[in-house]
Amino acid sequence: MRYVSMSGPKREVVPPLCVSGATLWAQGSPVDAIVLECPFTNLWVASINYPLLKIYRKLPGCLCTLMDALRKDKIVFPNDENVKFLSSPLLILHGEDDLTVPLEFGKKLYEIAYNAYRNKERVKMVIFPPGFQHNLLCKHPTLLKTVRDFLSQQWG
Repeated sequence: MRYVSMSGPKREVVPPLCVSGATLWAQGSPVDAIVLECPFTNLWVASINYPLLKIYRKLPGCLCTLMDALRKDKIVFPNDENVKFLSSPLLILHGEDDLTVPLEFGKKLYEIAYNAYRNKERVKMVIFPPGFQHNLLCKHPTLLKTVRDFLSQQWG
């Protein structure tokens, strides 16, 4: 998770922004906004679809053993539960052709968050067109404008 301070044209410091790739697991102090890039609903779903772990699905009990160990150590990344308790503005970014964390999981997380938020205008999802997959959203020409517009709407 990265905390980013953005500066305006007069070098004014804008409130901190929480930018996270896939997981929303830090709890405690509220932040002024949250941006999730290609998020999954929870670690179980992420591990089932993660390309490197797909080969282990063929080994009986392997993924269950891995997930049980992670659960025992409280490493579960329950984004689908955490978004229910947020009040900070939430922007979810996802690539249409993401094969690592398929778009359906980002949409599901958005749906859970949207249903949980009282103020529906504080939750937004932007789906980027094919060609940017899982790790290349940062190269999309409208990414910064998308984030800036969302923050301006929330903080304006």
